[in-house]
Amino acid sequence: MVTDLVSLAIIALIAVICPIICKLIPNKAVPE
Repeated sequence: MVTDLVSLAIIALIAVICPIICKLIPNKAVPE
């Protein structure tokens, strides 16, 4: 149960942090 909660917490953090980083560094966030 603990591992499930931790994994969900990490996924939630990534989902929140990713768009913020993309807004701060739009050039580096898009590796085309």
